Amino acid sequence: MMVYWLFSVAASLLCFACLATLRNRYRAVYPPGPKPYPVIGNILDMVTSEPWYLYMKWERLYKSKILSLKVPGTRIYILNSFEDAIELLEKRAGVYSDRPRIPLIEMCGWTFNTGLMSNNDRWRKERRVFQQAFKRESVDRYQPTQYDKVHEMLRQLLNDPADFAAHYKTLSAALVLDIMYGYDVQPKHDRIVQVVERAVQTLIENGTDPSVAALNVFPAIRYLPRWFPGTGFHKVVDECTELTKDMLNIPFEHVLKCMREGDTRESLVRSLLEANVIGEDSAKGIAGTALSAGTDTVLSVLECFFFAMALHPEKQRKAQEEIDRIIGLDRLPTFQDRESLVYVEAIYRETLRWLPPFPMTVPHVAEADDFYKGFFIPKGSIIYPNAWAMTHDKERYEDPDSFVPERFLTADGKLDDNSRIMAFGFGRRLCPGQHLASSTVWLTIATVLATLDLGLPYNLDGDPIKFQQIYTKADSLHLRPYNCCITPRSPAARKLIEGTEYTAGY
Repeated sequence: MMVYWLFSVAASLLCFACLATLRNRYRAVYPPGPKPYPVIGNILDMVTSEPWYLYMKWERLYKSKILSLKVPGTRIYILNSFEDAIELLEKRAGVYSDRPRIPLIEMCGWTFNTGLMSNNDRWRKERRVFQQAFKRESVDRYQPTQYDKVHEMLRQLLNDPADFAAHYKTLSAALVLDIMYGYDVQPKHDRIVQVVERAVQTLIENGTDPSVAALNVFPAIRYLPRWFPGTGFHKVVDECTELTKDMLNIPFEHVLKCMREGDTRESLVRSLLEANVIGEDSAKGIAGTALSAGTDTVLSVLECFFFAMALHPEKQRKAQEEIDRIIGLDRLPTFQDRESLVYVEAIYRETLRWLPPFPMTVPHVAEADDFYKGFFIPKGSIIYPNAWAMTHDKERYEDPDSFVPERFLTADGKLDDNSRIMAFGFGRRLCPGQHLASSTVWLTIATVLATLDLGLPYNLDGDPIKFQQIYTKADSLHLRPYNCCITPRSPAARKLIEGTEYTAGY
């Protein structure tokens, strides 16, 4: 009798808990956002080439830094506040460390990418390998390669300044190809560099295509025939798939060929294969992740740095005066100078704040129901951190649209403690290659400022450019082509650049 009574009480409590949960769900309060349409939800509201601007506009309209959108099967949450991103994605990382399944990614063969994988055993294993290779204490081993590639870019800028964009594009790929595959790129128009650039850009530039957006929301339409209206994604998938295969296989085959032929050149892929730490597919995926993500990130930041310096000669001169005063005129900057070059560091930080390489960082997924600030976040919700809104938050940065490195300096001219780079992501999904990318960008900035003058930018018609936020249609930020005049700062600077040819590895 007692057992029956206890069972009845337990069953009643369980029913009460279930009803309470259902009632809470029914009364759930979601963050504000545009009213969804029947069936399709807010899909049409999301089709824009610059979503980061749209979400900032909605923040003002709905008076909330957290926004929500309804799409078939789930909810999307936009985080426009750095504080909210830290609270959810870092302090509650156990709930928000998954990634969404994106049909375009799967169909194009990008499931190799460690940064886009779901929160599973393979991701955890590959991330550990990634972190071991690129953690802060490990990246020092790559410094000789970084010096070589940055100095090679300097020589190219000296000899062919008109094609400056091609030179920093080559740098961004050359470093990763050397470290990961032991591959030396050609100075211009290298086949693998071109394949990587096309593979990455084809994927991200088509992310806002209406047919692709529809595919990502309604995966079943992948089975529609090519002749059916609105299935242009088939062409995107075909092109991207072939480029992705080439990006993964061509440099990887280079490593295997070197190993077969007894070439002793070291590379990270070779080390992973010889140590038998992970399988060949994982090694290929880790290398492909570093190649695709690292190349585009460094390229985007350097593109914005060159533009910022050409547009703001007074900031350029201030940094050059600091370099001349602290380093002198008879050598190039080294990594050991970083702590001393305070204003150069401020320029580095401001470049990443002013024009973050990924205005919308890669989304997270809630792995359990959660409540935050009175809002309900159901399991399976997709969380988008709006890095652009965070770096252009007027409550955090005065006059955020202006390029002002001084914002990172204290009243006595020292660096403040605001060193967080939001474009590298959050929580357990923080970019594992951030230390290599950061040090490479910094060395490039310091070395270019030490030796070269960047003139005012002008467009392809020869007219001066006033800054306007004009980007290519993509999830990562790239400026439209422009020209600027690049010259050695002095005869001594020219000699320093020319001398790097004989000091490989520094």
